[in-house]
Amino acid sequence: MVAVPLALEAPEIVAANANGNLTGDQRRVLARDLYGEHWKTPVAALGWIVASLIMLRILLPVFGSLVQTLFTDNHRGLVPLRFPAFTVALPLWTMLNVFLLLLTLAYVVAFAVQVKKLVAFLHLRQTLLHGQVASVLGEVRYCDERPYAIFADRLVRPWDARVMAGVAPGRYRFFLLPRFDWLLSAQRVHDWEHPTADEAALAARCSLSVINGFAPDALPENHAGRLTAEQSRWLRDSAPDIGWRVFVLFGIAIAVGVGAAVTYVNAAMQRGFTQDRLEGIFAGGAWAAIWVAILVKQFVDNANQKRDASEGQVLVYEGVVNKWEGWRNSNGDSANVWICRYECAPASFEVSQTAFRALAGGLVHRVYYTPKRAQLVNIALVPVVGESASE
Repeated sequence: MVAVPLALEAPEIVAANANGNLTGDQRRVLARDLYGEHWKTPVAALGWIVASLIMLRILLPVFGSLVQTLFTDNHRGLVPLRFPAFTVALPLWTMLNVFLLLLTLAYVVAFAVQVKKLVAFLHLRQTLLHGQVASVLGEVRYCDERPYAIFADRLVRPWDARVMAGVAPGRYRFFLLPRFDWLLSAQRVHDWEHPTADEAALAARCSLSVINGFAPDALPENHAGRLTAEQSRWLRDSAPDIGWRVFVLFGIAIAVGVGAAVTYVNAAMQRGFTQDRLEGIFAGGAWAAIWVAILVKQFVDNANQKRDASEGQVLVYEGVVNKWEGWRNSNGDSANVWICRYECAPASFEVSQTAFRALAGGLVHRVYYTPKRAQLVNIALVPVVGESASE
């Protein structure tokens, strides 16, 4: 039997996907990728299920007897606890029974929650391997001799990297699993063909703008250099907090630093300046200064974002946008965080992993951002020359 050629446009693969089915190779590869990306979910769920069953096997035999004696003989086993001014008698045996009952119920709840997570993961796998295959009009572009499959301004990854080899640039009908961003196959279409209603609705739901949390309908206003009313409201609501919680938190931190520095200063004034006291003064002052600087930055960021929202101006950058991901060094204050960014000439913008994966890095985009705070408010891929507006 001749093997089906591993190509994006292979007729056998296109025919299977057009009928809503996945080929055997596609199922195997997608299942492997699913377990590769989400293996922690079933492993953790199974681990908790096993641990909960072991603990329930230990606790359940005594559960019945505990329930029978819990509300009887309340005065049995009272233990006097003597304090300097008074003595109290507590039913420690009853309290122990209540604790064991709550512990048993906690493991029952943990078991149920982890079973629910495992069932959800298996349902996710079933949806992936036997889910609805959708179609959408897209295009293949090349950047640095590398092909990109794009629809609705966003990148979609092929189910196998090798299938993109030799694909010619142009317009295609993509068959994909939209929930997982996996491109299954492609069929060349004519320039005059337009998307169906379902394809247009899918593109609207899954566009690069939507993936970043923005409204595609706002693009015309943003391109004209203006924020929409909804965007202005969002900027005001999402401005950095400067409420009473911030004052309490930062005030305590600043007071600790100032108090330590003052203590060392007083000690030095009374008994002389030593190296230890000078280091204490410096450490306390530095600690307070750091928190003051953070508080000032919080106020400045809040003021800038509120000003952006009130002025309603948008700056537009048109050019190449690249992607970067890596660890953000916390300088020892907390755990390092893995971050994803869009990077372009005017600024870099931190985004989610989903938005990061959706961007075709290295291609020309229009980036819309606020002037004061440099807050990303929208993004779109620049159409190629000659591409119709409907696409």
